[in-house]
Amino acid sequence: MVPIIDFRSSTVEKQMHAAYTTCGFAVFTNVFDSWLSEFLDWQQLVEEFFNLSDVKKTKYSYSGVTDNLGYSGITEERLTPNKPGDLKEAFNWKSPDKMKDQYWPEEIPEFKPLAQKILRIAQLLSLEFLYRFENILKLPKVKFVEQHLDGASTMRIIKYPPHKICEAFNVTINTRGNSLLVSGISENVNLAEKLINQLYQLLENNFSFCEADFDAAINTIKNNHNSQLKDIFLTTVFKTVKNKAITPRNPAQQRYARAIQKNDMIFSIGPAGTGKTYLAMAFAMAAFSKGQVKRIILTRPAVEAGEALGFLPGDLAQKID
Repeated sequence: MVPIIDFRSSTVEKQMHAAYTTCGFAVFTNVFDSWLSEFLDWQQLVEEFFNLSDVKKTKYSYSGVTDNLGYSGITEERLTPNKPGDLKEAFNWKSPDKMKDQYWPEEIPEFKPLAQKILRIAQLLSLEFLYRFENILKLPKVKFVEQHLDGASTMRIIKYPPHKICEAFNVTINTRGNSLLVSGISENVNLAEKLINQLYQLLENNFSFCEADFDAAINTIKNNHNSQLKDIFLTTVFKTVKNKAITPRNPAQQRYARAIQKNDMIFSIGPAGTGKTYLAMAFAMAAFSKGQVKRIILTRPAVEAGEALGFLPGDLAQKID
């Protein structure tokens, strides 16, 4: 459980000591409430900046590790070469007196002065945290604070590409270690949480996802709130030569699969691309591989439905006759 601490609480230092001597981190509330209007204005400018065209943003491109300033486009950022990173856009800045004008977006005149103000607020809040740590660690007053008064401060704003779960349920998801914080309207948060928990259950059962599986899982929970993904996706119909499990991907396909298992003959009617033939052939291949049948007969009506009728010579009448 991640500790959540009110930074203005009278017991904040006691709670911080408990948090940092156990799990090692905490989430703080009521930290910048005194500057809420400034941060709301800053949020609007940040969104305006990241919504600029790539051509315009590239003018303020990242200066490199030495200065660590400017804009960097969507790249996979890795802390270590052998571990996967995450995709994001970013913009780094320092106090304007230490940063060349070439990095400040000229399309947004208010950006530079407000960035300077946000930097000062962040520095002030950092000093407040350091002061709290001095008390917790019983260090001499202003020992931490004095060491950081003239330190170089680099700020960063980040924009992650919208995640499919966020778009589907209109929520925001943030990560901290192995924890996820989902925020938004209560009903939407509950659905997103249900999806994430059920996806995790599938992973625990060694289910291997592809993008289509992920999309199907989102649509299933979104359209049928009571669905249980493990009951659907763990119903293996057939495994390919590459050991890829063919399974139903939604409640309708699950019902279809059960009907095939229980009946000798099934009539399935529905739009193209809904898995009727796909699942039927998977069941046929499963029966054939187990020796339950000696041959598979695939037939289709000789009626054009947007595709060619096959390789037999002649026109439509000759093929039917």
